[in-house]
Amino acid sequence: MNRRTLFFVALAIAMIWAPGADGQGKGKTSLKVTGAEFDPERVCDARADWVRNIGLTFSDDRFANGFLMHKLCSTSTNAASFGLISGVNGDALVSELGFDYKNSNGGFTAHCSAGSPRFNVSMSDGSFHFIGGCGHGVHTDSPRGTGWTQVRFDPQDPAHAFPPVPENATIVSIALVFDEGSDNDPNGSPEIVLDNIFINGKFATRP
Repeated sequence: MNRRTLFFVALAIAMIWAPGADGQGKGKTSLKVTGAEFDPERVCDARADWVRNIGLTFSDDRFANGFLMHKLCSTSTNAASFGLISGVNGDALVSELGFDYKNSNGGFTAHCSAGSPRFNVSMSDGSFHFIGGCGHGVHTDSPRGTGWTQVRFDPQDPAHAFPPVPENATIVSIALVFDEGSDNDPNGSPEIVLDNIFINGKFATRP
């Protein structure tokens, strides 16, 4: 992703994400992820949203929601899909974070690369961090469902986070970002389905 796009994606996240917003559905223990699109020139379908019947089923999610992220244009196009995350603002980020992804969906193999999807994080000391992308995490078979892979990142590990996240600062904003097209995936895939998005011991499994 070029520097111009990185700047505008960071700006879009800062404008749309609302500091102080609490998660919904499980009170203060919940994590909420809201899909959004960045496409200022209106030339790309870059979507992120919860979609029924493509995710895993849980006691609090009988509709099996999965968080679909895609970018149906070239990586160089100034566009991205992202998920705005609330429920952890004001927290330190000193434990693992990550998600499960569906290995294939609708004929597409999951787009899990060195750059996408990833977490973009702003901290209270003014620092900004990339955590991931997906290909840089620790991958294991998900214990929550067949055909899914669990990915975890250590925010203090320079192999997972650039730069590593300071332990003495707190989260101002955090978002999932998917800004690569099929031209930057070995399988030619433009999309990925996530579930069990996990930060500081909290999960997001549905809208």
